[in-house]
Amino acid sequence: MTSPRLVVVATILALAGCGDGGAANTAAPGTGMAPTNSAPSAMPTPTFCPNGRLPNGNCAEGAVANPPAGAAATVSAVPLKFGTSKTVVAGSDQVKVTVFAYRQPTAKSAPKPPSPGTEWASIDAQVCPTAATGETPIVNDTPWLLVYADGTMAEPSNTGYGQFDEPGFPMADRAVPSGRCVRGWITFVAPAGKRATMVEFQWTDGTVVDWATS
Repeated sequence: MTSPRLVVVATILALAGCGDGGAANTAAPGTGMAPTNSAPSAMPTPTFCPNGRLPNGNCAEGAVANPPAGAAATVSAVPLKFGTSKTVVAGSDQVKVTVFAYRQPTAKSAPKPPSPGTEWASIDAQVCPTAATGETPIVNDTPWLLVYADGTMAEPSNTGYGQFDEPGFPMADRAVPSGRCVRGWITFVAPAGKRATMVEFQWTDGTVVDWATS
């Protein structure tokens, strides 16, 4: 009996030999081996996207870490300047987000982050729910990221110290009625000695808004 694995391998090799548009390269009968004159197909050189890829495979100016399944991510074409607001809509929720400042390093008198080669960084951010139906909008620091030139990202710290910049932005869920705002400093565990190129807000539908740090 012919082994199913040999049949599959021989089929794949035979199909690969027919795709180059030249002479047919048929495997030797019964051997499951490609002929000696068959040349391997060149692999395409992958494109490096320093800030990640969109769901359609294109490089993104702002990386979408994990957009919800089926969501079409929208990325701001050009990073905004500090102090510029952007309105983001996700279903029935609508928020206006703003970044005012970025500091790194910061909180130098606080205990150092536990990860080697890291330091504290912070942003002054504001979120204003402007329209919603049903429940009161929930705000926290989860959507915010720092983006670095090499494609790495820093997330908000889940630890708080009295030496962090104040007032602090809510780390846990905070109900904010439409028409009101929450503003405060968000502290991140960031790579030491590297300055972020962008501050990023990733909304629940995959929408990304970026602010340039310089």
